[in-house]
Amino acid sequence: MAFINWFQINRTGLIMGVNKIAIFFSLALCSAYAIASENSGFISIESDKKIYLYTLEKMQRNDLLQFQYRDNDGKEKCCMEAHIRKLVIAKKNPVSDYKSEGKIYKYLVTPQNRIDKSSLFLGIAVLGKVRAFSEKNSEVSKIGDRVNFTVKTCTSSEGMHLLGIKNNIVEEHLYYYFGYDVEPTCTENF
Repeated sequence: MAFINWFQINRTGLIMGVNKIAIFFSLALCSAYAIASENSGFISIESDKKIYLYTLEKMQRNDLLQFQYRDNDGKEKCCMEAHIRKLVIAKKNPVSDYKSEGKIYKYLVTPQNRIDKSSLFLGIAVLGKVRAFSEKNSEVSKIGDRVNFTVKTCTSSEGMHLLGIKNNIVEEHLYYYFGYDVEPTCTENF
């Protein structure tokens, strides 16, 4: 499944034209997939070329997650399995919890398969196993068990919001601060 709305930004964080490829911020604005978990977070390939998960959930070594990634052609894909490797103690954390000001955990992640880590990347991660795929506007959804859990992302002027919505109520609201201006895609009520 391809994610068609994304930004191309250089390593210094300045917005570049569509012909310069360095960082993809996956917004999942026109895609959806069903998930087996109601927990989510940001997946990030950072300047040290390692893959990290930012989430509100306490995880254990080898816990399973699924995440968006970029294939060899530079297209956004969903989803690849990964496992938690270890908790990372961060002095400065770019992610905050907008809803409850809870603690954000940062984990080093080991993907099941090799992926391109040559440029920075930010996308959605879901904890647990992805069960099925479906197309829907700007949503990542769990279907069944009388629960509708959706993860949506959008950008504000200086960062990306990740909203976890259960039964039409925002249960989770994470924010990844970029530290520079980007084109907002969020609506007033998300």
